[in-house]
Amino acid sequence: MPKYQPITREAFVDLRWQSPSHYLDSQHQGHIPLSPREVYRAAALMPVAFAKQGKGVEPVAIVGQRADRNLFIGPKGQWLGRYVPAVLRHQPFRLVPTGKGEAALCVDTDSEWISEVDGHPFFDGDQPSEPIQRVLAELKQWQSDRGEPMQAIMTVLDKLSLLKPWSLTFAQPDGTESVHEGLYHIDTDTLEGLHGEALEQLHRVHALPLIYAHRLSMFHLQLLNRLADAHANAADDAPANLDEIFSEGDDELMFDFDN
Repeated sequence: MPKYQPITREAFVDLRWQSPSHYLDSQHQGHIPLSPREVYRAAALMPVAFAKQGKGVEPVAIVGQRADRNLFIGPKGQWLGRYVPAVLRHQPFRLVPTGKGEAALCVDTDSEWISEVDGHPFFDGDQPSEPIQRVLAELKQWQSDRGEPMQAIMTVLDKLSLLKPWSLTFAQPDGTESVHEGLYHIDTDTLEGLHGEALEQLHRVHALPLIYAHRLSMFHLQLLNRLADAHANAADDAPANLDEIFSEGDDELMFDFDN
């Protein structure tokens, strides 16, 4: 389990940190949380849906044929696509609520990305270093995006009964089937039946662009099948035909199982 500690000069002035060079800790996550701002970029490269988070629902990138397998992570932990969701990029940092309506920038002190010799310094003199300030700004933006703006969108989608349970079934390379449970998608029939005030509600919270991005992203579902085949071939020491995997409109994504 991560051990998050607030970043103070006394505790971290002599330490350094690195951005993750692998994502092995996330290999059992079949969908990754997104902020509304991220949905548009992610939807251009991978399937996007919605999933339960606590008492609410959040947008997620679908990265596996099952809820417990991330196909976008290669055998050595490398990310196989060009866009890495922010929640992974920001490791080993997290904003932790202080109980006073604010949040403190914390870091996982057990992380392998923290050391005394490699990476960026936490502090430059008495002040947080520029890289740390940049991380803090990005995390604040991500948290803000997932605050009231996202909650407003999710509330309207739920109120208008637009979110429908979505059990995705995939054929495995060995001929069996796998099901990715816990997802939701936009109910097309319900959406097409909306008019007047209902559409205005979606417009007011800027939900329509997110809905369209989600629907268009469904074209990337076949990419998961091709990634599953590539992983199976890698396990058998067979070479992966990358041109074939990404030939169907996904050439903006690329990976190399050897790196």
